Amino acid sequence: MFSLFSSRITLRRPVRTLDIYGLVFMFSALLFPHLDRVPFLLSVFFFLILAWRILIALGKIGYPKSYQKVAAVVVTSLSCFYLFRSGVNINSAAVFFMLAIALKLLEVKSKNDAANYIILNFYFCATLFLFEQGILWVMYQFVVLAGMFYLLARINQLNATVSGASRKRTQIKSVFKISLFTIPVMLVMFFLFPRVAPLWSVPLKTGEARTGLSSSMAPGSIASLAQSDEKVFRVNFEGEPPPRSEWYWRGLIMDTFNGRRWFTTEFDRTPVLGKLIDVKLFDNVSPEAYTVVMEVSGNQWAFGLDDPVVASNNITIDRHGLVRFYQPVYQPTIYRLDRAGAKQGEDPQRGRVRQDVLSLSDRDYQRYTQTTRLGNPKTREWVAELQKTYEDPDALLQAVLQMFQRDNFFYSLNPPLLSEDFVDDFLFNSRKGFCAHYAGSFAYLARLAGVPARVVAGYQGGEWNESGEYITVHQFDAHAWVELWREGVGWQRVDPTAYVSPSRIESGLQEAVREEGSFLQDNLFSPARYNDFQLVRWVRWQLDSLNYQWQKWIVGYNADVQEGLLPAWMKKDIVFALVATMTGLITLFALAFTGWSWYQRNRHHYPVMVRLYLRFIRSCQSVGIDYSGHEGPLDFSRKVKATLPEQTELVDRITQDYIRYTFSPEAGQILSRQQEVKAFKDKVSRFSQSVYGKRLKKFGVKRL
Repeated sequence: MFSLFSSRITLRRPVRTLDIYGLVFMFSALLFPHLDRVPFLLSVFFFLILAWRILIALGKIGYPKSYQKVAAVVVTSLSCFYLFRSGVNINSAAVFFMLAIALKLLEVKSKNDAANYIILNFYFCATLFLFEQGILWVMYQFVVLAGMFYLLARINQLNATVSGASRKRTQIKSVFKISLFTIPVMLVMFFLFPRVAPLWSVPLKTGEARTGLSSSMAPGSIASLAQSDEKVFRVNFEGEPPPRSEWYWRGLIMDTFNGRRWFTTEFDRTPVLGKLIDVKLFDNVSPEAYTVVMEVSGNQWAFGLDDPVVASNNITIDRHGLVRFYQPVYQPTIYRLDRAGAKQGEDPQRGRVRQDVLSLSDRDYQRYTQTTRLGNPKTREWVAELQKTYEDPDALLQAVLQMFQRDNFFYSLNPPLLSEDFVDDFLFNSRKGFCAHYAGSFAYLARLAGVPARVVAGYQGGEWNESGEYITVHQFDAHAWVELWREGVGWQRVDPTAYVSPSRIESGLQEAVREEGSFLQDNLFSPARYNDFQLVRWVRWQLDSLNYQWQKWIVGYNADVQEGLLPAWMKKDIVFALVATMTGLITLFALAFTGWSWYQRNRHHYPVMVRLYLRFIRSCQSVGIDYSGHEGPLDFSRKVKATLPEQTELVDRITQDYIRYTFSPEAGQILSRQQEVKAFKDKVSRFSQSVYGKRLKKFGVKRL
């Protein structure tokens, strides 16, 4: 017999060496998902601490002295504070907690210490969900959690007479039963517990470096994102999605140019402390509406198509038509936008972006036509010559776009390094670049021609997942294009990359650089790199679809979703209905578990051989043979043989086996051999059947 929590005497016993190995392996399994967030020096500390504990278990060294413990705590703490000296965040707090748990392992001596250490690691197990909520990591943690329960059961083992194989089966069976009863309670609490937002919250920063767009753009900045296959967001349309050529996901506006780099003058709004928004998706939307599940970015930037309309309460739209969260995104977040009223222009390369502001102020006009006084002299002279030929600025810019299309300009992820006058060097020398080269140069040319222009950074395209029927946008879909001001019309999109490489817009980055072979060239093990293989693509779609549904329905499960799943009668007083239903179901599960435990406890009060022998006694009593509680097996067998002489041989074998199985020194080993238990059960069954036949004869009934 064993339990997850054993007696006090048992827990004072020294912990076994094999259990120490289990504790080390358990901690290593919990630490593994965090390794990319742990500085290298602290990773070395973790390795040294675990090696130290293994050497103690092997008897190579003794337990640490008091001064050694103090020294270890001081060294690890100072190292942690130094490495995270930039500020306290979730990541630094989690790493410090891991170090404390690792050092605690050095003090584990008894079974009580080991049991407490495992319970402490349950909190460690939960820290992963501060950083990762993907379904694969959840499944990984469930496997580790099952191992922790098994280790806890093993440490609290009471019956040492049972063989190893039988003991393991019993432990695994017990852990499985306990988990089986906790799962319904977990599901009830998850789905029915009222989703009430806390009264006070502060945005918690993880401190992790995130790959993604930045608030400035140099010629090669976006090209570096093209080597990352990280997911940015997923989009699910209510109706049919628009054509791929319209998948321009606007994120940032770069309106200031210093001669080499474009900057945004937009500042993120300060997150409002004391308020945590409970996301609510609006239902009264058009078929053009779409729902976005945003991955962690650490920014307030959201992404949407042209002319977005707010359709959820956690976002807003600024005066430039950009979508913004009220708070930075530190966990996967869902929001909804509508496109009702959005219309595209006739030119497939141009689309009307905003119509709410149809005139520019003098200040804005000056800002969007600002250029540097020095630098790029060849470009300045060339634009001056073009202005003599084309009096209309639109005709001038169209001539530039035609030049991109016909004069051997190339789209490449590996452009050459450019000089300080990067526009001159790009237009008249290299003629090879990524979207940032073309967008930055074209916006500069437009401003020289007197046309207000700005660079827009975001994502273009995405991968259509046929399994889940949604769009997945990756970092390698990062893109930059230009918006030009038209008096009386507003801002219009012009994408010079579309003139150089139409396949980039119509088919995506992989197709655009197929001949160059530079797609994810720095990420050889990325499954997206091998998307041409049908099996790889199918597996990617299935896994991503599973993770998308997990993020949407489980991670994104909030009060709005909960209310939508409830029947109408529960929505009148939703909190009371949820609490009452949850309490009733949990009470029902508790009563069922209590009844099952009582049944199991009484059923297994006696060992299996004793229960079978009691069955033998009841069979004897059914034909009138009395049994007094003080009678031994031999005395009772003589009484049975006197009444049933024809069963003498079988009664002797049952009695002898019972004595041998119950009272001999090797009783524990016999109980572990299933074939001997089965043989004894067969003998008792044969006796019971013969007695049953005798009873039928007594009443004149013939057996069929």
